[in-house]
Amino acid sequence: MKRNWTRWAGLLVLGMLCAAAEADYFTYWTQLQAVNLTPYDIQITKTQWKYLDDDKPHVKAGDILPKADPNNPQQEPIQIGEVSRWSGGVDIEIWFKLLGNVGSQDCYLKIHNPYTGKNTITPGKTFPTAQCPSVAPPEIPDSQPAPLYHNIDLPSSGHKLALVALFSFQDLIPDEGVPMSSSQQQQAAQESKQQIHQAEQDRNKFRQETGIYVP
Repeated sequence: MKRNWTRWAGLLVLGMLCAAAEADYFTYWTQLQAVNLTPYDIQITKTQWKYLDDDKPHVKAGDILPKADPNNPQQEPIQIGEVSRWSGGVDIEIWFKLLGNVGSQDCYLKIHNPYTGKNTITPGKTFPTAQCPSVAPPEIPDSQPAPLYHNIDLPSSGHKLALVALFSFQDLIPDEGVPMSSSQQQQAAQESKQQIHQAEQDRNKFRQETGIYVP
């Protein structure tokens, strides 16, 4: 009789281990982090999750993503949130605004990771100027307003995603046929080189520390 009980106990433990392994295999999740490279503090105004993992850090309305510090360019990613579900789709939706940027309305970002594949991100790449209008420097004549953008490279399928959004402004490009002065060209070239160099350093540092590849 004692042997039978031992056998049943062994089968019960084996069944529990198999169930746990299966649950982990079929648990689909999406994690979103963000780095604010703009000269403005970003304030979260609203969040919506499907299905939020309460055990992981996540932002809420009123939270601030500090602006880039020119004296400390190493920006650490901030955990926006993680959603997870067993055998089902998950979504992350956040609304935010740039504090101090006149005319900036709530920007909207949604990561849709369905159970069936066909992952999508809204907006696709760049936030409309109607949402996050940028401030064109007065020293560049006839410059076009450049909207806020993020650089998430979202795969079309895949249910376990670790994503990092870099928030910044696109370069301001003058209208065609309106040349920049020599000093403006030199200044723009120098700033571009500095930004590219810093971006490469940030990407390499982040990849080494987290193992997450940022395109």
